[in-house]
Amino acid sequence: MSFLLDYPFELGHSIFLMARGWRRASVPMEGSFLYLKDPSQREGVAVDELPPVPPGSLRLAFISDTHEQHDKVKIPEVDILMHCGDMLLANRHFTTGYSEGKLESFLKWFGDQPAKHKVFIAGNHDLVIEALGVEAVRERLPNGVTYLEGDAVELEGLKIWGCPASTGKSGNKAFQQGDDPCGELGKIPEGSDVVLTHVPGTWCGQLSGALEKCAPQVHACGHVHRKYGVHRIGQVLSVNAAVVDDAYAVSKLAIVVDVPRPQGQCASD
Repeated sequence: MSFLLDYPFELGHSIFLMARGWRRASVPMEGSFLYLKDPSQREGVAVDELPPVPPGSLRLAFISDTHEQHDKVKIPEVDILMHCGDMLLANRHFTTGYSEGKLESFLKWFGDQPAKHKVFIAGNHDLVIEALGVEAVRERLPNGVTYLEGDAVELEGLKIWGCPASTGKSGNKAFQQGDDPCGELGKIPEGSDVVLTHVPGTWCGQLSGALEKCAPQVHACGHVHRKYGVHRIGQVLSVNAAVVDDAYAVSKLAIVVDVPRPQGQCASD
């Protein structure tokens, strides 16, 4: 009968988000997107409209930590849209069956976004994904959506590797079990062009070391809301794409990065 608690918890979550929204932890950013014209940039520019994609480039967009407020995030037309986890809120409070509905809602929204390809990983709030298991999650995916869990996919010539492992003091502990939950983050495959993790590289020595060694074009993460923005780990561009602030109010922008198209790859029709 535990499912009977789902509805009171849902009401509590709604009140929580409403109250947090009233007392934002930060002023909402101006503009529609945070834009970087290439991975060498050390800061992004908030823009209302994006410029045309440069010849020979791919346009990538990154978001993270939408916490069931994905419909408040503006997504541009891009080649690949990537989400770095925490689609859900305090998912530990809900039964798996009820949480599957929350996951389905996110997947429908994600699949409808104006991107040729969509890729996501889970975060520590996404307990239902851990409970279902990778194969069951993949069976639910809309066309054009890829879920990564310690593995990789190649899209438009880019090799994208993603892993949901993280650490933290939150009561939401999905993908944080074991003596060394971040150990998997040190296993980035050679030749990776884009790396997606939930945890920032600065929170995990294995991850920061692997990023400097493998040198992908872009590393994207979330998890630590107040660290949103553009960073560098060695020479690697690292973007924290968490769109909510510490009060769980959506106040940040999707981060858009244009990257060189891999050699030998032509623009698809």
